[in-house]
Amino acid sequence: MSNASHKKRYITMFCTLLIVFTCLVVLFYQITYAKYHKEITGTVENDVADWHIKINNEDVYGKSKLTNTIQATFENNNYTKDGVIAPGSVGYFYLDIDATNCDVDFNYTITLAVSQDSTLQDLVPTTYQIGTGGTPTAYTNSGITGSIVKNSASQRFIINIKWNDSTGQTQDNAADTAIGANSSATALMEVTINLSQKTS
Repeated sequence: MSNASHKKRYITMFCTLLIVFTCLVVLFYQITYAKYHKEITGTVENDVADWHIKINNEDVYGKSKLTNTIQATFENNNYTKDGVIAPGSVGYFYLDIDATNCDVDFNYTITLAVSQDSTLQDLVPTTYQIGTGGTPTAYTNSGITGSIVKNSASQRFIINIKWNDSTGQTQDNAADTAIGANSSATALMEVTINLSQKTS
């Protein structure tokens, strides 16, 4: 055998042994460390904050309109019977916002407008106060805004309204008289309450 063929055979055998040795080392490494390998998953459990708010003792979750009617009170004066409204009458109604079961602070905006379905169009909000000891504040078209702290007890809003009979109103004296003569006349005010979670 020639020296060149012997050398070629030696190199081939050496490369084969090197490949086998490398494969054995890799296999040994995988077996040794694979037995200590473990993949595990878990679940992070969190309680979701409650968003249960009551308005006038009615839970508003999932509702776009209150089921119960908000009742206004019109007290009698020297010229008007108790519980009815006439030109110049003043009255009030309550909005109680209860956040006892609400786990997040939230902002509110309360806006008032005469309903399109109301026979009487000269019914206007005049002032409001927060709580029975609150200071009366003039109502503006921007509404009543503020925030309520999570899990706080019911907060009362006292909203004063009036049948505005002054000059320049939508309805004149003849229209007012026609409303008074109509036994099915209505005096309806829409109250829109927007509640949104406070984030900053």
